[in-house]
Amino acid sequence: MNGPDISRLYEYVILSRREFLVQFRTLGWEGFVKNREASWNSLEGIFIHLLEVEDSWLHYDIAGKPLETATLRFSRASMTSKTMSTISH
Repeated sequence: MNGPDISRLYEYVILSRREFLVQFRTLGWEGFVKNREASWNSLEGIFIHLLEVEDSWLHYDIAGKPLETATLRFSRASMTSKTMSTISH
């Protein structure tokens, strides 16, 4: 991938994240945290995973740092609080 490809991909990620948040508002909290037997169980878990992947792209892949030294920047507790605040508004 070259610079323009990465830029287009990242623009898509931003738009997708916004659309996820719009749709999460329609579910309410119970629908958001419900175990759906998916790869990360709930939509909350999937969304947190997406944020972690995006963070790793920005802070490790693009920066050329090895991912094995990375620690997860998002704890479930802090993300739940921040996500709920975003969904509520």
